[in-house]
Amino acid sequence: MLTDNNPYYGIQIISGGVIKLTTIRASGNFHGLLVQGYEKWVYDPVADEDVFDSLISPISVTLTSPADANFANIFNNNYGGIVIQSEKTVLLTNFTANGNSLSGVWVQGMCKEGGTPGTDSCTKAGAVTIKSTISNYVNTITPHDGMGIYVYDSKGAVIIERTVIDGAPGDGIYVTTLGAITLKDVKSNNSTSNGAYLDNQAALTALPVTLTNCEFN
Repeated sequence: MLTDNNPYYGIQIISGGVIKLTTIRASGNFHGLLVQGYEKWVYDPVADEDVFDSLISPISVTLTSPADANFANIFNNNYGGIVIQSEKTVLLTNFTANGNSLSGVWVQGMCKEGGTPGTDSCTKAGAVTIKSTISNYVNTITPHDGMGIYVYDSKGAVIIERTVIDGAPGDGIYVTTLGAITLKDVKSNNSTSNGAYLDNQAALTALPVTLTNCEFN
């Protein structure tokens, strides 16, 4: 699917179901891809009005492609490249996200309207996996501004593999989670701040942070 140069979103999905995307090209938009849940409101007969009930999250979000680099996903030159707001599992594979201003990848939980992530007005994000499944192909992120990968206030494991971030004006990788953190075959170079900021100190019990074959220059 090709959806370029739109004044707002390339693709915006609002759903409480299973989200599956394959071979998506969304460049030159406000956000290349925005996936989010929604607020559920119910009628209160006493107040005689609709009142907030709960936040409904997508069941899962999966971005993938065939095992051929010619069909990899592309999210370039947007404000936000890939933006996911969900409290469930997120799997992102086989993509480039270059020249974006907010971040290449941004994952957080869901918020009530006007809510601030990390507070009681928002849920925590779920487990997040970012990797390449194509032989001789790595995910590439070269931000125009902001961070390369931003995973904020997750409650699950965060795994990043076979991904290269270069020249982030902020942190190359920024992760806060209650789960374990794993980086494998990752390069995060030439950032103006941290190559990677990885924080799971708020976990109920001490959980591992594991880095294998990674480069931060």
